Amino acid sequence: MNRRIKNTSGSTSRLHSDLAIPPGEYLAETMVELGLDRAELAQKAELSEAVVVRILNGTEPITRAIAAQLESTTGVLADIWLGLETEYRLASSRVAMDERQEDEIGRRISL
Repeated sequence: MNRRIKNTSGSTSRLHSDLAIPPGEYLAETMVELGLDRAELAQKAELSEAVVVRILNGTEPITRAIAAQLESTTGVLADIWLGLETEYRLASSRVAMDERQEDEIGRRISL
């Protein structure tokens, strides 16, 4: 779903996506293509299996170091991993901000 952002003058200026897809979903697809399970990926990328699980679940951010390790293990450029991470966190933040604004409006209306 896309939402329009209103600038300070009240006119609509651009669209942003509020669909937050964790980069772990792409990692899961990549693992299938490479025939790797969590333990194998963790070993090859020199990460703990717990970190891999958290990345897959979207609760562990992909840092520059992790992106470099994933690049060497999967062949997917670190820039791609970091871009996916940035987009996911940004979309998640926008969704949370929109929800807070909607809650505030709801409280004002109920007063």
